[in-house]
Amino acid sequence: MFSVLILTLNEERDLPACLASVRASDDVVVLDSGSTDRTVAIAREAGARVFSRPFDNFAGQRNHAQREIPFRHPWVFHLDADEQMTPELAAECMAASSRADLDGFFAAPKMLFEGRWIPHCTDYPAWQARFVRVPQFTFVEVGHGQREAPGLRLGRLRLLARSLLRGRGRMAGKTPPLRQSRGEGTCGGRRPAPGPKKGNPQG
Repeated sequence: MFSVLILTLNEERDLPACLASVRASDDVVVLDSGSTDRTVAIAREAGARVFSRPFDNFAGQRNHAQREIPFRHPWVFHLDADEQMTPELAAECMAASSRADLDGFFAAPKMLFEGRWIPHCTDYPAWQARFVRVPQFTFVEVGHGQREAPGLRLGRLRLLARSLLRGRGRMAGKTPPLRQSRGEGTCGGRRPAPGPKKGNPQG
């Protein structure tokens, strides 16, 4: 089994679908940074554990969660509030959580617009650390996002030919028609943090 972490700020529109997609996990944690809408109420109604922390940056939020929140499982998937986890991805995470030789796994964003994949939206595949072992995994801030700290051992989730995450992207507070992804970042919004160079992954 694995835990799920969702960072939120005024996510009442997208959060219900996100939470519904992670029913495979018995430990869903929401770290909110001061929502003024129904985000916190929605999370609690869905059975998620809710914590609060003023936002500093993405790496800071994620590192705080990994070190200060008592997750029920040593493996945590970082899911955006405007994304949805597919059953296939949940099954792969379940299998990967038995690995003791790695600190985390990369996933690659796959952006879709109105049901169509836009392969050049984020220089696909742009690898990002998403499924990590806590509390030892550490993120570092890069630009408007984050990436893994140097020296960590990472593999790659194998279901890369399929759409692993589905979601709705945002840009400067405005919502484009539709984004589906299996990584963090948005088409035309914040860029994903740089990932490893293409080649043979570790693990």
